[in-house]
Amino acid sequence: MKPKRLRRGDYKVNLPANSVVVQGMSRFANPFKATKVITKEKAVSLYRQAIESGELRTGKGGRYPITPEYIREHLRGKDLVCTCGLDEPCHADVLLEIANS
Repeated sequence: MKPKRLRRGDYKVNLPANSVVVQGMSRFANPFKATKVITKEKAVSLYRQAIESGELRTGKGGRYPITPEYIREHLRGKDLVCTCGLDEPCHADVLLEIANS
């Protein structure tokens, strides 16, 4: 079965097996937040650009580079969970695309 994006609000307690949360405090969270000035589409685009350029780093002091190789190693074959609506742009879609390419 092809990995997919799941909406966090649909799982009150237990997440499905083989799923990874990629929002909030996750290492894979999108640091580019939608605001009155930045649309969700732009925030997702900035996230993709940061990964592709090698500039996305997370963790204390930016010690974890989030590269396509790192994404594939940790997320390949897994469903990804975020709070975004399934009909909205979401950085998890970028992660799914990279992880399973």
